[in-house]
Amino acid sequence: MKQPFQLPPAVRWPAAGALFARFVWMLPLLAALVVAGGCATFGYYAQAVGGQLELTRSSRPLDALLADPQTPPELRERLLLAGEVAGFSRSELGLDGGGSFRAYAVLDRPYVVWNLFAAPPLSLDGRRWCYPVAGCVSYRGYFRRSNAERAAARLAAEGFETYLAGVPAYSTLGWFNDPLLSTFIDWPEARFVELLIHEIAHGRIWARNDTVFNESFAEYAAETGTRLWFAAGGQDAEYAAYQADRKAWRRMKQLLLRARDRLAEVYRGDSDDALRLREKARVLAALRRCYRDHRPMLGGGSFDGLVDGVNNAYLVALGAYADWRPAFAALYRQAGDWGGFLEAVDALAALGADERAAALRRLQRNAEPEEEGRARIACGF
Repeated sequence: MKQPFQLPPAVRWPAAGALFARFVWMLPLLAALVVAGGCATFGYYAQAVGGQLELTRSSRPLDALLADPQTPPELRERLLLAGEVAGFSRSELGLDGGGSFRAYAVLDRPYVVWNLFAAPPLSLDGRRWCYPVAGCVSYRGYFRRSNAERAAARLAAEGFETYLAGVPAYSTLGWFNDPLLSTFIDWPEARFVELLIHEIAHGRIWARNDTVFNESFAEYAAETGTRLWFAAGGQDAEYAAYQADRKAWRRMKQLLLRARDRLAEVYRGDSDDALRLREKARVLAALRRCYRDHRPMLGGGSFDGLVDGVNNAYLVALGAYADWRPAFAALYRQAGDWGGFLEAVDALAALGADERAAALRRLQRNAEPEEEGRARIACGF
């Protein structure tokens, strides 16, 4: 099996595991799950419960850390910043993190979980996993990379393309008080603030069985909330510098999404599998060639490994965080203020899946193109 690849740290999305731990509290259900799904199901839930318990055991209250003279000044400063962001989210954004981010845990690994995405060779309909209470989602989270790799190997043997995403943080949606983690505590301020707001946003809006809606909302809330945070602190220049640093990734993302859309057309075609596989190979080759031709404006080589490893599973993961973002931007402009925007998102979350998707498509048609979309890189897809 081809080795799973990772996004470069500077551009990895903040919360690919946002819903993963919602169900890990359900210890009494483990016995029933063995009957319903066998030992493999039991093993998965057991590792989820064990991982959550590890976080709980490793966590130390912020008050104790702030009172401890041995706490390093850099850590102390970051813990105080987290409290300020949580307060700002509550008072200015209407996003209440509850008891989350009031403790800190040091882990022995670079990510808290690894999320597994999978898709067939000729489809962008990702493999879905369903859980009690949490509903169905397009990824499966593992606290140990070795477990995720074994699961990926099993799916690859069944013919799926797979992608593993390292996740620095996730939200339990209020079932636990989520701690700050060593996996992201030393990130630059803008990325740190954006991640916290993303996680807090999940506790405010959650639509069962709709990964793309939930993640796209949290992404937009985090981006907008971070902009408002820096504006409130009179740090417009710092925020502008952060956005400039991200420009190459935004261009890269637009290019990847265009390739994804072209592949979706190929997969919907009525040609036989052999012809569609050849056309798929042509589109991916065109993507890699276009990337090489425009490397200077696409990170100067930062995304070489990413482009070489793009497959359907990766594109499913990317779409979960991007597909409805323009719709949420249009809804915000339509609402006129943040409070009205949240009420409108609440209304969308209350709709049935088909009705919600139709409403989002209408918003999408009225969305303004992003800056990178106005100056498209020419590629022969």
